[in-house]
Amino acid sequence: MEKPLVTIAIAVKNGMPALRGALSSCFSQTYEPKEVVVADGMSTDGTLEELKKWPLTVLSDGGRGLAYARQLLLEASHGKYVLWVDADHVLPDDFLEKQVAYAEAHPELGAVEALIYPLDGGTVGFTEGLTRLVLSSRRARRGSSLPASGTPATLFRREAAFQAGGFDLRFRSAGEDSMITRAMRAKGWKFAVNPSAWAYHAGRPSWRELWREYYNWGKAARKVSEAYPGTVSAWKSFPPAAFFSGMLNAVRAAKLSGSSLSLLVPLHSLYKRTAWTYGYLKGRNLLSESAAHRLNPMEASYSPIAFLKDLHMFS
Repeated sequence: MEKPLVTIAIAVKNGMPALRGALSSCFSQTYEPKEVVVADGMSTDGTLEELKKWPLTVLSDGGRGLAYARQLLLEASHGKYVLWVDADHVLPDDFLEKQVAYAEAHPELGAVEALIYPLDGGTVGFTEGLTRLVLSSRRARRGSSLPASGTPATLFRREAAFQAGGFDLRFRSAGEDSMITRAMRAKGWKFAVNPSAWAYHAGRPSWRELWREYYNWGKAARKVSEAYPGTVSAWKSFPPAAFFSGMLNAVRAAKLSGSSLSLLVPLHSLYKRTAWTYGYLKGRNLLSESAAHRLNPMEASYSPIAFLKDLHMFS
């Protein structure tokens, strides 16, 4: 039987130097037919110059944000499936073969995730990768009962994405995948992790970037919870719960990877989930302006103790 066309979609802004490895892994895929489309977010670091070296289509999102870039890519795609790849991903050569085969065997799935393994991105990035490995392996055991899906190295059924109305353009930096996949779920589509497929991901290389990422996810989660009440478990990111789950994840990470950095997972989890909680509460206007100023780690006055004192209960 003729294989379906797959569009490899990459939304990138200042993705160098990691982008080169991501593109190389995309073009080394054994699966055919495929096309590669990239939406650039007004990069200034040599990303555009690198993209010109590859046989792909380059679009510009005009600096309008991540959801706009993904929607642009979705509308420019021609494939039955769209594989979302970020600049910090590396795919094994047979990745597409495995993902398409799994999706074709499960027509009820609107999106198929993969196991995520960490790339060497320094202590912070690799520890983040360990937590993603634990999360993806846990999600793989849930079969098709997942309430939503992400986009990292995830194969979307193009039809399902359009049925859901596409990406919500309010989500400029995070949360766009949570929103669209919940809309896909409302249309009857399901999600699962293919346990035989894996991709590699380099986490944020610094504490500052990690904080910013999870802060943005927290703010985005507020919008998702308003649109789909009861689907966001905010209490799981409350710092004490985050630290406890981090301890459990450390044990799982050690078993899966054998890395000594698993010992850092509890503190790593507490830090990033504190950032998520800060974003979530600020997004719901539950923090005073003075508290928000003290909680900003970009300011010298930031204090985790102040955060715990000023933290309100979730409404």
